[in-house]
Amino acid sequence: RDTVSVHSPFSDKSLQETYDWVLEIASGNVMKHTDSEGKALIALNLLNSSLDTSYRPFEYSGRHNATHVLVAFGTAEAELSGQIVRVLSDRGLKVGVVHVRLYRPFISEEFNAALPGSCRNILVLGQVDDQLAVEEMETHSLLYHDVMASLDFNVQNHGLQIHDGKYSRQTVWDLTFSWDRFVN
Repeated sequence: RDTVSVHSPFSDKSLQETYDWVLEIASGNVMKHTDSEGKALIALNLLNSSLDTSYRPFEYSGRHNATHVLVAFGTAEAELSGQIVRVLSDRGLKVGVVHVRLYRPFISEEFNAALPGSCRNILVLGQVDDQLAVEEMETHSLLYHDVMASLDFNVQNHGLQIHDGKYSRQTVWDLTFSWDRFVN
């Protein structure tokens, strides 16, 4: 699978210093009595403050009144789905995308808060083992299971239609493949 190369403006030393600082705070009393979701959010907030970023576990982009939302995890998947949503939004379609930035632990409250209230259809782009699993109706991606569990416990999400846009590990993401998953 092709990967995206990311060039960091930070030296190895400054990244190590940031890691050590977050680790020092994370090992303190605040974290000892916090659940895994709380620990993940604290660590993410510490990294954001240290690196001057604003990452959230789930980041929504698209129309504020989107009725169709794509859920994507992974650099290539998120980048390509974001491009498609921008094109479709520019054409007047009510679409959006939730980029999963922090997969584990899957924080249901944060995921549900990222969805626009107007959402009626969700397509979850989730990876499965192989092409056989893609074709099997009974097999679903782990991300699909997490989204379903998150929405099952949220009373406000009744009436949503959730679809599993499965793809195999061997899939090479490009704009055509992404477009086909979203439009079809």
